[in-house]
Amino acid sequence: PFEATAEHGYKHAGRSEFDGVIGSFKEELSKAAESTLDHYPGLKPCIFFSGGADSELLLRTYLDIGANPEVYIVRYEND
Repeated sequence: PFEATAEHGYKHAGRSEFDGVIGSFKEELSKAAESTLDHYPGLKPCIFFSGGADSELLLRTYLDIGANPEVYIVRYEND
């Protein structure tokens, strides 16, 4: 849920821990991955790896933070 404000355009109306500082793309990816693991203690991330940009970014980010995810390679027949 977002609400419009005259000063900033939009602000998140729900619970948020945003401190007003936006890091680099890599820093933000790491914060998001760490936040996911913090919210679900004991979770072992699983990534369905297609070789595309999205799954590669997820895999590299989890490896960078030491999460050691389970990886499943996805390949379609006749691809």
